[in-house]
Amino acid sequence: MVQALLKSPFTRYLVPFAAFIGIGALQTAAPSHDACWLIYGVKMLVTGALLWWFFRPRKEEIPGGFDWNAVFTGLAVLAVWIIYYTLAPASGEDALGLVQVPLFAVVLFKLIGSTTVVPVLEELIFRSFLMRILIKDDFLSVPAGAYKPHAFWISAVLFALMHPMNLWGVALFAGVAYGAYFVKTKNLWGAVIAHAVTNLGLWLYVLILGKWALWS
Repeated sequence: MVQALLKSPFTRYLVPFAAFIGIGALQTAAPSHDACWLIYGVKMLVTGALLWWFFRPRKEEIPGGFDWNAVFTGLAVLAVWIIYYTLAPASGEDALGLVQVPLFAVVLFKLIGSTTVVPVLEELIFRSFLMRILIKDDFLSVPAGAYKPHAFWISAVLFALMHPMNLWGVALFAGVAYGAYFVKTKNLWGAVIAHAVTNLGLWLYVLILGKWALWS
């Protein structure tokens, strides 16, 4: 029973995502900004470990590899994201101004989390899992990057809703861009790379220009 559950494709896709969401809820309820950032670090460690555990023996479920078009897609999303944020900046307090956790630790947490764990998790869930489960219950029988309008757009909208409300518009654009790249190339690693390039660019944007509200 346990072995069958562990081998289920639903388990390997949904358990890391559930851990990400569940620990993220603890972040939201954290009693202080220090605790919030420490929980963020735990969230990335746990989620990353689960992804490694479940997908290391199943590399075929993350098809493809490096592609310069993926880099260009990530840069295009980055440009739109920065323009969008410039026109409608986040409001509220600068959480980093209230933490005692060393700044280098926060910066390192965000670099590792946003450029490794988050792109892999979200592309597996939104592009690989959702875009196929919305086509057929036996989703592994659906070819990677298969396109059906309802599956494509529902996954893009749900991806957008994972982000803060003030970023829904640009997050939807990102979801459409990553999804369109995946549909065209069938290269899931390329979609991960595009996502990672965008997040790395945003990390540098925050770090260089001090736009800390993006991390609040």
